[in-house]
Amino acid sequence: MEFTRRSGAKNMTKILVVDTSSVTRAMLKMTLEQLKDVQVDTAAQVDEAQALCRRRPYHLLILEYLVDNHTAIELLESLEKEHLQTDIPIFILSSEKDLTYKKQAREHHVSAWIKKPFQPKSLLNLVQTTLHPISDEASPDEVPTP
Repeated sequence: MEFTRRSGAKNMTKILVVDTSSVTRAMLKMTLEQLKDVQVDTAAQVDEAQALCRRRPYHLLILEYLVDNHTAIELLESLEKEHLQTDIPIFILSSEKDLTYKKQAREHHVSAWIKKPFQPKSLLNLVQTTLHPISDEASPDEVPTP
């Protein structure tokens, strides 16, 4: 599976992964970098994620639901206040099953809620179809937020 972007730093697809677990960050980075012309930045804390978002635009954010006693929704609200990373796909990665959290995510235009532990192949398919849609069919394992 490859993106159809030309080589070169300016044409790289930039993804930010925010997760407190170094193992999860490493797995996500390794998985996503299987795609052609993808650059993955990672952050373990909210303030680190905010600093990265101030420095560069991203094509996709993948956020753990709870980071540093802050929710992904709170992080999104702070980015919105600064007019950062707007109008891009956002995935939330979580073991949370509470529908209230998913409702909040929908209200903040979250594109997908991914259950932990994630399935690498399903994640790659979801990223591919989200950033470069070729059909209207969703991946069977990682369904966009209803």
